[in-house]
Amino acid sequence: MSTRNSNYLSWTKASTLVLFTSSTLFLTACNDDNDNDISALSCSGNIAEITDCNNNFDTLYAAVDAAGLGATLSGGEFTVFAPTDAAFNELFLALGVTPAEFLARDDLADILTYHVLQGSVDATAAIALAGMMDNTARTVETATVALTLNGQDLFVNRAKVTSPDVMADNGIIHAIDKVLIPPSYFNIVETAQADGRFNTLVAAVIEAGLADTLAMTPDLTVFAPTDDAFTKLIATNPSFNSAADILALTNLSDILTYHVLNSKVDAAAAIGLSGRTTTPLYIAQDLAISYNEPALYINLSKVIVADVNAENGIIHVIDSVLLPPSANELSNTDVTIGALVTNLANAVDGAEFTTLLAALQQEGLDTALVGSGPFTVFAPTDAAFAEVGSVEDILALEDLASILSQHVINGAVIDSVSAFAANGTAVATLRPNTELNINIVMGALMVGNASVVVTDVETSNGVIHVVNTVITTP
Repeated sequence: MSTRNSNYLSWTKASTLVLFTSSTLFLTACNDDNDNDISALSCSGNIAEITDCNNNFDTLYAAVDAAGLGATLSGGEFTVFAPTDAAFNELFLALGVTPAEFLARDDLADILTYHVLQGSVDATAAIALAGMMDNTARTVETATVALTLNGQDLFVNRAKVTSPDVMADNGIIHAIDKVLIPPSYFNIVETAQADGRFNTLVAAVIEAGLADTLAMTPDLTVFAPTDDAFTKLIATNPSFNSAADILALTNLSDILTYHVLNSKVDAAAAIGLSGRTTTPLYIAQDLAISYNEPALYINLSKVIVADVNAENGIIHVIDSVLLPPSANELSNTDVTIGALVTNLANAVDGAEFTTLLAALQQEGLDTALVGSGPFTVFAPTDAAFAEVGSVEDILALEDLASILSQHVINGAVIDSVSAFAANGTAVATLRPNTELNINIVMGALMVGNASVVVTDVETSNGVIHVVNTVITTP
């Protein structure tokens, strides 16, 4: 494969403010009043001649000419997924390059032939292929494209067909709204820039000064949060009002490098590492990898698109931003779990775990939790106990000791990362013959029927994770 130009360095922060609009054309309907109705324009001839004649394909025609493909597309029989001028302009803006710079790429011909299939494939055939189990088609470049349907819209990879079945003498043209990039042609930064789903991530990478690292370091794996993932973080974290707040973080570089492995790990290899932790570029905290069929998880984040190949590594798209876990502010490694629960329950202001302490004391388990351990305790809040009944009701339960015991894991400190890695498994509790199922459900860590709401309260003899429900179903 020829050497590629690296133009990502010309990206500017101002580019991140651009909003992209999506086409509203459908395969089954055209607006006769729309000047961009490509199929309605009176151009005829072979594929090269139509791209020359049709003013929606000026950049494509220039690229075909620059790559020396004009003669090829004037003969034979081909299907061309043709990016419009708007599609090229979107790519140029994302990469921060001029049309001339892009058309000077050594691999331009390969990029263009990735848009071309041998033979004629009309919209009907393409839609039929999109509905098959194997929905891929091999391009002239040799890599495959995937055809999918979303409602009435036909997509080629992530590009939407905006005008199908532009008939040429030697084949068919389908206009698309994005330029298709073959796997492994762009480096990781360029791949993220060109994709369109990672505007906030790219802005953060540039703000943190990591563009060189992620573009030039070989064999990286990046777990890439989408713009939607950043939006979710802002909506659920009171510290953030906008993406600008995230970009202003003093530990932004740490957060971003927590998403990066210094080796290439594809989805198959990641599944093989399920149940383990691994060290990212941010070496202060490990990442957990788990596979609970059919989903692959990194910590609590679900991999929604795996194996996006870049020139210098691989990208896995994730649905949540990864934040390096740290000890909770309630932590006190000078006291035991039993002592910390006692202290918190007896606090003058904001007392918590008063029902848990009363229950532990009644059943004689408070003394156990001041022992050497180590222990992992899933501690229900007072509100969690209140859902079961009054304090008197709780203390009157005949099996209270058993209920409390299934909130305790003896002999192991399971921090949050270790718990994430245990997704889809069960761990033995202090209650005899009882295991606690650990699962990740909709981005939350579940232990039995309870959701963990606070993690990593560290003590001298173990760790506490706060849960929002009394665990009654292990």
